[in-house]
Amino acid sequence: MTTEEKLQHFYDAAIKEARDNAGRLLDEHEKELKNLLEEHKKAKDREIAIALKAETDQASREINKTLSSQLLDIKREGKKCQDRYKEKLFQEVMTLLEEFKKTKSYEDYLRRKIQEALEFAQQDSVTVYLSPEDAAKVSPMSKEFGVDLQIAEHSFLGGVQAKIPEKNILIDSSFLEAFNNEKANFTFDGGLTYE
Repeated sequence: MTTEEKLQHFYDAAIKEARDNAGRLLDEHEKELKNLLEEHKKAKDREIAIALKAETDQASREINKTLSSQLLDIKREGKKCQDRYKEKLFQEVMTLLEEFKKTKSYEDYLRRKIQEALEFAQQDSVTVYLSPEDAAKVSPMSKEFGVDLQIAEHSFLGGVQAKIPEKNILIDSSFLEAFNNEKANFTFDGGLTYE
């Protein structure tokens, strides 16, 4: 082998080794760049996911806030409407009560309540009161039951009140008490519900 051949062989070997090294370095560099790209993509995906979640949460809070406000307005309007209908209903009840007080059934009711009060008192003294608007019924019913019925100082819309001092008991069968209890405890049930 001549010196030129040796040089050529050395040159070819050096070039081959340089190309192999360059190829290997390029492959490693390309692999590192791909890894960096993947990590960058993952980091950007995480950032996008976090930003999207933050925006979604913010939008959800805004929607809930608006919905709560509107629901509160609807409840207020519903309550106002219910209050109007409740007043109208109890005005009608009051009208029916006044009509009932003109019937014989009302007098029977008074007799029954007076009798119940007398039976409850047994041997104890009892004072039975009728509402001032029933003053015309006091005398005939006093004779009927053999007790001195009294006219109350304040109207209780009809019915009977009885006091038994020995037992410290007030029997209140007045229409005013029943009316006020019903009005205070009245609720509209049924219909649409919402949470």
